[in-house]
Amino acid sequence: MKKTLMMSILGIFVFLWISCAPQIKNLKATGDTAEIVFRDRRKISCEFLALTDSSIFILKKGSGLPSIYYGEIFEIDLHDLKSIAIKGYVNKEWVGALVAFEVIPAVLFGIAAASAGADVGQALGIMSLPVVLNVVAFSASTPPAPGAKFPSSTDQLKTLSKYARFPQGLTWDQLKQLLENNRQDEIHRLR
Repeated sequence: MKKTLMMSILGIFVFLWISCAPQIKNLKATGDTAEIVFRDRRKISCEFLALTDSSIFILKKGSGLPSIYYGEIFEIDLHDLKSIAIKGYVNKEWVGALVAFEVIPAVLFGIAAASAGADVGQALGIMSLPVVLNVVAFSASTPPAPGAKFPSSTDQLKTLSKYARFPQGLTWDQLKQLLENNRQDEIHRLR
């Protein structure tokens, strides 16, 4: 009995430790995935290739492209953009632990209170107070996704460029190789 209890407690602590561990970002040869919002509220999801003072280069993959294409390289003028958000950096792993160890027990205690003849609303209200406080605390401490709103300062653009495949910029030779690899003759403009 004592061994089972100790193993259960150990299992709970291991689960909590794993669910609260920070997400480790894998290094990769491509740029990060960006969600771009245009001034007219259109949104696209793409690979972030490079950034200049006046434009952004992206690799857009999509179902409308022929199967021989890996993607299509576009250049977008920064004046046409409302915002860019980099995906994959916001850690919401705490949600699972919160549901497993606070929401489910609160519901079970509410059911137990109802079977004992207690006021269910009052029992659920008391039991859900830690859930509400933890959601507020974790939501407030979860940083927003990296990105920028336009118009942006030079420092913001420099910070944003570190998420690109080519953070120091795209040389003519690199651009030519990218176009060749994606079977394009020229860069397409996206407005």
